[in-house]
Amino acid sequence: MKRFIHAIFVALLAICGQQARAATPQNPKADDKAVVTAGNARFTVLTPRMIRMEWSADGKFEDRKTLTFVNRNLDVPKFKVSKKGDRTTVTTDFLTLRYDNDGKMFSDRNLEVRIRNGKKTTLWKPGMEDDGNLLGTCRTLDGADGYDMHSGPLEQGLLSRSGWALVDDSKNHILAPDDSHWKEWVAMRPDGARQDYYLFAYGNDYKQALADYQKVAGKAPLPPKYTFGYWWSRYWQYSDNEFKDLVDKIKSMDIPIDVLIVDMDWHDTFGLKSRNSARDEYGQRIGWTGYTWQKELFPNPSNFLRWVKKENLKTALNLHPASGIQPYEASYKDFVKDYEWSDTTKSVPFHIDEAKWADSYFNTVLGPMEKEGVDFWWLDWQQWKESKFPPGL
Repeated sequence: MKRFIHAIFVALLAICGQQARAATPQNPKADDKAVVTAGNARFTVLTPRMIRMEWSADGKFEDRKTLTFVNRNLDVPKFKVSKKGDRTTVTTDFLTLRYDNDGKMFSDRNLEVRIRNGKKTTLWKPGMEDDGNLLGTCRTLDGADGYDMHSGPLEQGLLSRSGWALVDDSKNHILAPDDSHWKEWVAMRPDGARQDYYLFAYGNDYKQALADYQKVAGKAPLPPKYTFGYWWSRYWQYSDNEFKDLVDKIKSMDIPIDVLIVDMDWHDTFGLKSRNSARDEYGQRIGWTGYTWQKELFPNPSNFLRWVKKENLKTALNLHPASGIQPYEASYKDFVKDYEWSDTTKSVPFHIDEAKWADSYFNTVLGPMEKEGVDFWWLDWQQWKESKFPPGL
């Protein structure tokens, strides 16, 4: 069940993520009328209850998209600004921000926000613990057992009984515009000391907090209809004929199956065992990563995928890409030629954060299988928490 839930989550992200942002007009540069600058600090009033707070050692601020925030050009809300000496005060209908320009980074000594929620006023300062946060998500449910999440505590979320929630975007990477067909690609933030905070001061108006978050982070479209149907997913070494028998059995019970997940044994696993298995040059157990159909189980993959379509099913294949593209893969020659990899006797490291690598990956590895009938991919948990290339990604 845990693997099944994870599959749904990753699949929906893959299907909907790019569609959502592409369908929503995005302008990461805020209206100049919403911006207040005070020395090395900049404040952007995004809504009456959401404010962006930046501090930069060099006085330069970020107007490009980040991996979280893609649109800051909202209708300018009503607010007032007053400056007296080194103090700057920004007031909306719901909050009052006070900043004392002492030339130092934001701290509880120079910045505070007082939030009005009905008759109640709540104080926020940098460094405060959000003990009332209702929490967000986690990286994986593998190994989770009730409240024991195994992979660590849940992340902080946008909703909080504290009356506020803070998103620290300071270390999130930039989506920099370029002239490629991607139109933009991930990039490092400029060097130097920087802070980039978004304060959600919504009290207990959780519905409005989520609605306004979509304005700056991009809307989520309704997923395709089939994703709401019945999915079959089991970690088991099925053959093509066993899948056919399984689907026939499900349909004979009048269960309207919509999605058939094929776990990792669709590709060669080389007798992978859960413990004491041989490891490759990336420290991964050999057999987790694979892109070549296991012919003992699927002697004719094209026929299998055509059968899936005939049954009016959508299908996804499981991926564990941490070990890159190995020389024994059927797609290796096409990949290294497209990628212009010089040493054609060695594996190509997983480098999805490089545009050229990503292009070759989709063009020569995943793309041909999609043309054969694979609808989407289950990106399973095996990659590292952070990229081996751009720091912190």
